[in-house]
Amino acid sequence: MIKAFVFDLDDTLYNEIDYVKSGFFEVSKYLEKNYGIVDAYDKLMILFEESRENVYNRLLDLENINYSDKDINILVDLYRNHNPKLVLSENVRNTLMSIIELGYKTGIITDGRVEGQWKKIKALGLEKYFDVIIVSDELGGIEYRKPDNRVFLEMANRLGIQTNEMVYIGDNPRKDFVISESLPIKTIRLMNTSSIYYNEQYMNNVKPYLKVVNLMDIIKYNFDNLGGIKNEKI
Repeated sequence: MIKAFVFDLDDTLYNEIDYVKSGFFEVSKYLEKNYGIVDAYDKLMILFEESRENVYNRLLDLENINYSDKDINILVDLYRNHNPKLVLSENVRNTLMSIIELGYKTGIITDGRVEGQWKKIKALGLEKYFDVIIVSDELGGIEYRKPDNRVFLEMANRLGIQTNEMVYIGDNPRKDFVISESLPIKTIRLMNTSSIYYNEQYMNNVKPYLKVVNLMDIIKYNFDNLGGIKNEKI
């Protein structure tokens, strides 16, 4: 019997591009003030859309500005440590409220820098919707990140359930669904086309039990009757 719905954070409960935009806005103010770069925000976004690699270096190169590793580290720290401007969508809020009203427990498992992930969580006001929130690095470092079993086992323990009583919802084929290969967790993929991992291959070719295009769609399934279904449905 399913007792809990556990969610990924980035590109599942909100669009990560909103965090990127928030961070670049803060960095752009610094760039305009200290380097005189005009329209720094727009330029950062254009470069980011071309490639996520070395965005700050590429911008400074294009602007013919000499810089050091220290200068880049300042920009990186500004981005990482900013207080993001994020808003929880009505659809996500309604989905979470429906799950809670149906009597399910709720959790978040998210990877990333602890301080940064918690700033996202607080900006979105997510704490009031979830019984347990785990940033995997808090358990002992990056080796606890998905798809490591230990973070899922820890979530089950804190929720007071067995792993076969958990549904996990995520977006990333590289790490969100392969857990069902080693633990009896039913997985759902949110088909978020804005996710940076949207076109990635599934790790070990392990696919989710279900695919949904709208988070609210998860409410309509009877997960206790999914049995051994391995192919996704909509």
